This record gives sequence, structure tokens and C-alpha cells, in this order.
Amino acid sequence: MKKRWFRVLVILILFILLPCVKADAKETKEDRLLLMYSDIYINEKSIIEVTYSNRVDGEELEVKTSDKTVVKVKLGKWDDSKKYIILTPQKEGTATVTVVAPDNEKKEIVVHVSEKKQLSTQELYRKCISGVVEVVTTDSVNSINIGSGFFINGNMVVTNYHVIDCASNIKIRDYMGNMYEVDTIYDYNKNFDLAVLGIKNTAPSTLICNFSKVETGENVYAIGSPLSLSGSISEGIVSKAYRDREGVIYHQNTASIAQNSGGGPLLNIYGEVIAINTSRIIGAQNINFALDINYLKQLNYINKAPIQELYQENAGKIKVNTIYITLP
Repeated sequence: MKKRWFRVLVILILFILLPCVKADAKETKEDRLLLMYSDIYINEKSIIEVTYSNRVDGEELEVKTSDKTVVKVKLGKWDDSKKYIILTPQKEGTATVTVVAPDNEKKEIVVHVSEKKQLSTQELYRKCISGVVEVVTTDSVNSINIGSGFFINGNMVVTNYHVIDCASNIKIRDYMGNMYEVDTIYDYNKNFDLAVLGIKNTAPSTLICNFSKVETGENVYAIGSPLSLSGSISEGIVSKAYRDREGVIYHQNTASIAQNSGGGPLLNIYGEVIAINTSRIIGAQNINFALDINYLKQLNYINKAPIQELYQENAGKIKVNTIYITLP
């Protein structure tokens, strides 16, 4: 009799737990499909990169638009696991473009078609400041360090690698003082000093990146936290576009930056990110370097990892704030 009741109890427990196990398995399923944007503004034919990880021959993506009178869409050819969506604007308006993978995974991007408007400094600041953040880190001896960064694509934070180097804890603080917990490291590259983090919640505002050509002489703006003075903006010009420094491409510019500005956005006159503020030459007259925004495409966003993996890698390290200032 006892054995019978024991068997009944085991069956009841399995009946209760199995749906939970299935639900957990569903929740932990890794996304294979990745878009660099969830929201974009265009006024000319544009190309968006989409990644489908672990793709096998024969697997194809489907793309469709909610309104062909606003924007037409077309898929380009495969480049390993990457494909390109060609967006052709038709008239002003908003449409949702949906990408569907063979396993029915879907990603959407809201496309706004409108004429670009050159912004005043005040307009640009109001438009962009909510997407710029401070990256607050502590190292193994609890020394607090601050860098700059900015939100893209819903929950991603772009910054310099040197900002998170040696970090045993990372918090994101927006211009209003709100704090966000970092739970993911998407990828980083020490060579060109770039990292992309992920926060738990959706960002309140994101910046739009412009991957097209940068011109020497164009006006630019830097927003960040120079010397921890959060929400600071400076204006300048691109004094030399595509400056090659030891094999890495920067846009030399005169928009003033200082310690703690690293990782912040360099913006064009439309409020679009064209580069990431990275370094300056000490003792020079306003010679600053911002990493070309196209380096974002070289990171691997599919194989993201829990932020604890970065903390373990940095265990025992102590932050020394000398990387940001470079010598000629």
C-alpha cells in the first residue's frame, strides 16, 4: 500500500514539474536572429545587416513590410551567416519591417521615412541626451571609475573596452540619474577598444548610427561625462576623417573630450552616431580621436555571455586610468 502511494506521489510531482522544465527550456533558448536596429530613420536607400547564427545551406530568411507605399524591402545575398536588407523609401511615413527565420523566429524593425533635418545644438542635445549614459565600474579593490556610453537597439550599451577593463561590477546611469543593471556582455575587442554590453530592461531611448561616409570638415558634437561632468556637450569639426593609427581607423576631430569621455558618441548634425570617442593627444591643441562606427559590425552579437564571465576574467585586476590619454 505504501509503495502504491509513493508511486502516485512521484507521478504527481512529475506532472507538476515537467511543464516548468519545458517552460525554462523555452525561456533559455538562444536567439539565432539578430538585427542591429529596432528603430531607424531613413531618407534614402539604406542597407541593414541581419545575422542568422549557425546557418546551414538551404536555410533562407523572409522579409516583409507592413506598408509598401512607405518602404520597399529586398534581401541581398548571404555572406557567411550575414545577410543584408535593402530598404527603399517611397514616401514619408512609418512602416514595420519583419524578418522571419526558418524556425519562425521573428525580428521587427520600425522604419521611419522622413526628410533629414539639420539640428541646432540645442535641438541635437534635446534629441540625443536621453540615449547617452555613464558607465560606472568598480574594480577588485572597489575603486570607482566612470566612462561614457550610449544606448542602441533596445537594450545594448556601446562603450570603449578600456572603460570596462578590470571591472568587477558595472552599472549604467542615464542623464536623469536612473540606474540600470548590466546582465550581458555581447562582445568586445581590445585592439580597437570597443565593447557592447546589455542591460536587463529596454532602454528609455536609443541613438541611431549612421554607417555611411564621414567627410573631413563636417560639424560634429561629442556628448559624455568629461571629468565625470555628466551630460556635457562640445562642438567641433572633423579635422581629418579616416585617420589610420596603428591599423585602426579613427576620425580626428576638435569636439573637446577629456578623461571619462571615452565611449561616448560623436554625432553628426542630424544627431546620428558616426564614431565612438576614444582618445586624445595630451599637450596638443584639441586633437581627439573617435573610432569609426563601422567597427560595431565587426563584433559578434550572437554569442553573448553573462556579465559574470567578464567579472571572472577581471578578477584581481586594479584599474589604472592611463589608457585614455595617448602620446603622439
